[in-house]
Amino acid sequence: MKNGRKTTQLERIEIAEWVIVNDMDYTGATKQYDISYGQVYAWVKKFKQGGPEALVDRRGKAKKTFLGIK
Repeated sequence: MKNGRKTTQLERIEIAEWVIVNDMDYTGATKQYDISYGQVYAWVKKFKQGGPEALVDRRGKAKKTFLGIK
């Protein structure tokens, strides 16, 4: 597996918006931003479904509790 680079939420939003503005040019985004096609595709899909909030990195965060039950 190829080592990826770290991105911020703002970068993910910028990349997703770039793809949408450029007629869904995923391949162009992979070359311009040096990221994988699959990652670009996933970010655009999440962005279209949930907006910028959907691109927040939630890895390593504890689940919210419901009535004190985890």
